[in-house]
Amino acid sequence: MSKYIVINLGINGPPTQHDINSVLKTLGKKRQVFWINTRVPRHWQNTTNRMIAKTAKKHSNVHLVNWYQASRGHKGWYASDRVHLDLTGEKYYTRTLAKRVSEILN
Repeated sequence: MSKYIVINLGINGPPTQHDINSVLKTLGKKRQVFWINTRVPRHWQNTTNRMIAKTAKKHSNVHLVNWYQASRGHKGWYASDRVHLDLTGEKYYTRTLAKRVSEILN
């Protein structure tokens, strides 16, 4: 069983509080959860990001990975649909995650 979990949720719509509670209950409190927020040109972006931030503040084992902030001003990291990442975006997405994991685990 892995001690570290990465969650990327919210591109296709916002999670409900029930969804979040269910995921966290399933994972338990012993695992470290790295939850990546979203940048997506959809009306649910801010709702999703607020829910993820609220969850990270409430649970000591949940850590926000702030992709929204890291990707600000970098439209070139996305494909033409402005939802999916291109190769450059994927590189920076991975770096953002790795940096946050390193901050928490070191």
